[in-house]
Amino acid sequence: MRITLSLIALFITLFLPLSIPQAAIAADKETGQKLSLQQAIERALSSNLNLQIQRTRLNQATGLAIKAEGAFDPQLTAEAATTSREETALSAIAATEEKTTDWKVGIGKKFTTGSAVQLGWNNSRYNSNAGQAPLFNPSWQSALNLSISQPLLQGFGQQVQTAELTAARRQQSAAALTLDNQMAELTAAVTRAYWNLVYTRNVKEVRQLSLTLATRLLQETETKIEAGALASIDIYQPQAEVSRRKEEIIAAERAIGLAEDDLKLLLNADDWQQTYLPTRLTTAITIPSRRALKIPIQAGAQDLSFPKHWEIRRPKETTCRQRQG
Repeated sequence: MRITLSLIALFITLFLPLSIPQAAIAADKETGQKLSLQQAIERALSSNLNLQIQRTRLNQATGLAIKAEGAFDPQLTAEAATTSREETALSAIAATEEKTTDWKVGIGKKFTTGSAVQLGWNNSRYNSNAGQAPLFNPSWQSALNLSISQPLLQGFGQQVQTAELTAARRQQSAAALTLDNQMAELTAAVTRAYWNLVYTRNVKEVRQLSLTLATRLLQETETKIEAGALASIDIYQPQAEVSRRKEEIIAAERAIGLAEDDLKLLLNADDWQQTYLPTRLTTAITIPSRRALKIPIQAGAQDLSFPKHWEIRRPKETTCRQRQG
């Protein structure tokens, strides 16, 4: 009897899956949001909290670098002023009203060597109602000034003058590299979490199929016991197998929940009750760069962003043939 039961189980295991419709296997498929690996990576890179913090640090470092560069920008100045004075005349030739107007325009620039150049143009207009007026009334005065300064002791040299700018650029480069590193690590973590979710769902489908086979075997055993072909004690083994398969499905569902939580944590998901349904990978995965994500790149230094496209392609299928001897 036991030999007959073993043969029946072997027959069901080998040939029954061919006769089970796919709809029966996926009868209890969950409904949820379809999510591809490309979408998961893009969502994580745009909403992950750690990346947002690092982007803020990069923006801060970029601002400090721009501020340090501003010390060597040209400066254009303009100034205008007018003064008027009225007083009681003490004599016939004394002025009772005087008016002076000044205009000043200047441009200056500081160089990385420490040299500073300043060019200024000053204009003044004077007008009065004095009884004995000057030869020209109103009178004009203009002056063009050029000054060049170069420190010889304190602050001498390009290295000293650009120390603050160099430090700001290095800090910006470090922040950019840190962000790139976090983006790479996050991409790898999302990829692992995504495929772990795919794996746990596949495990559940396999265990559901195993439960279907065990249930079918239990039904076959009950039929044979009713027909008298098997002893009543032979029912316990198929029943235990069905119970074990159900327990495995519960464990698989728990594993799916843990895998989804890991992925949602990386994606910074808003709805933790949402179920993700992974989709089949049909195209190459493109990893967005900092430039595509509108993350600033350091000014005045080399571009430390990722290449424009990272591609993760599916490995080519290989066929393993067993040598027959």
